Amino acid sequence: MILFDKLIKGGYYPDEAHRILDTLAPIARSQTKLEAAIDGLIGAGTGEQPSQVYKEKGFDSRHDYLLNLSEEYAVDKDVVFTLANMLGENEDFDGLINSVEDIQEYRGAFE
Repeated sequence: MILFDKLIKGGYYPDEAHRILDTLAPIARSQTKLEAAIDGLIGAGTGEQPSQVYKEKGFDSRHDYLLNLSEEYAVDKDVVFTLANMLGENEDFDGLINSVEDIQEYRGAFE
């Protein structure tokens, strides 16, 4: 309930907060990782300095890359940003993509 409250205080609506927690809880595999992800999500997505690696891949910034990933795989941007925060920038082009694909496949199995 504490994480739900953090999301609400961070500006998310209750249904969004439930969706984020339901999606991330199985992936985080620990309360500590989930808490870190939620903390990162609340402050994520703004003011990041452009990194050369993102520019080389055709994106203006990491933020731009994450938004594109969200659209490409039809996974909510809040989920993508939270996963990116959990995994770290060094996994943006490997582990993050695998995780987003896993979410897409998991979701597709129930549609």
